[in-house]
Amino acid sequence: MKLSAPLHLEEFQVSLAPYKHVPPLRPFEGWDAAGPTQTLRWYDAYNKTKHNRSDHLDEATVERCLEAVAATLILFCVHFSPFSLFNPGTPLATLASHLFTVDLIDADPASFYVPLVKLPTGYGSAGMGYQDTKAWAEPWQVAPLVL
Repeated sequence: MKLSAPLHLEEFQVSLAPYKHVPPLRPFEGWDAAGPTQTLRWYDAYNKTKHNRSDHLDEATVERCLEAVAATLILFCVHFSPFSLFNPGTPLATLASHLFTVDLIDADPASFYVPLVKLPTGYGSAGMGYQDTKAWAEPWQVAPLVL
């Protein structure tokens, strides 16, 4: 729960690409510290089913399963970046991009990680063209996460 705000988990939305009629999923929306396991519908259903299957099997729905998968995709994107999951070239990316899209809803651009770029001396404003622009990015300055 403590990482919800710093990681902007509520901003993520996952859609099932081939099924446009299925509403987008926001598995971390409404996550509240007052009821950390109960306010995540997919986790609450999983937990109830795990501990008392006979009374709560009706909560083990396809919707809750999809929400759990969406939450996993979001956490993957937060931890490893979405590029390794959705850029072509790997079996995982092929599967993920074929079935899912991940969007940020009402995201604050000030919270994005953008590398500091130092242009070479004498570089004009004619445009980038095709160049190795990764070499222009300054190294990341990692600051400790404070909660």
